[in-house]
Amino acid sequence: MAFPPAKVNLGLFVAGKRPDGFHDLASFFVPLSGARGWTDVLELDVLSDRSERGAHLQMDGIAIPGASQQNLILRAFHLLDAHFGQTLPDVDFRLMKKIPTGAGLGGGSADGTYALRLLNSALNLGLEDNDLLTFAEQLGSDCPFFIQDDPAWVTGRGECIEPVPELFDALKGHHIAVIHPEIHVSTAEAFAGITPRVDVPEVRECIEKPVETWAACGLMNDFQAGIASQHPEIAEALAVVSEGALFASLTGTGSAVYGIFRTADEAEGAARGGADRNWSAHSGPIAG
Repeated sequence: MAFPPAKVNLGLFVAGKRPDGFHDLASFFVPLSGARGWTDVLELDVLSDRSERGAHLQMDGIAIPGASQQNLILRAFHLLDAHFGQTLPDVDFRLMKKIPTGAGLGGGSADGTYALRLLNSALNLGLEDNDLLTFAEQLGSDCPFFIQDDPAWVTGRGECIEPVPELFDALKGHHIAVIHPEIHVSTAEAFAGITPRVDVPEVRECIEKPVETWAACGLMNDFQAGIASQHPEIAEALAVVSEGALFASLTGTGSAVYGIFRTADEAEGAARGGADRNWSAHSGPIAG
């Protein structure tokens, strides 16, 4: 059993297009794992005898749009199965989906990457982290981040991961509120509303400063203005989560927003503001 976590972006900057058609991105990714936040629940059973070979996925909880065969969990199995010459045993996955989809919280990417990790462990495949990173890159842009469990500075299309474990030190004692106003924002819609930067600003030193200075230091999400202008509910959610927050932002290219607070009561109050509007909301400590 595994618990694929949500993540939030501290800043998200979009530079020019790459030769492969993707944009160069740069962001701090912070996992909201375990007791720190929303997690999905992913289980794996290895089967010894079944007439129909391969992997099957049972899903409960939040509905996931699209065909189940395109789910990253099954794609993870097929990547490894092809690599090992279609010798993997039959498996059943069960997913309890709790992380909202289309929210910029990385839940689908986490599910696919944790499927790689589960298969490697349960089937004793002997893959090292660098091997798993290669497969995660093939799954999707955010997937490589979830091979490890530390905050990271993520660049390129998401494949360049530099762990920044000291970011948890900067956030220790702080609390987070995350609100999802039940809107799905597609990646295509998000990119349609921005003008790529020529260069990514120098913001690495921001995390060495107090959280309340991060916005002035230059941490921002390039997608936020465009998405909030197109969706009044997201603009309202930002207003709710910003009240009393040290730092607040849209996360990723989706529709979830978050605020970082000094106290649990302040974070819980912001989350209640979202729940009172019948939106998904979570609050808790951001670092252990």
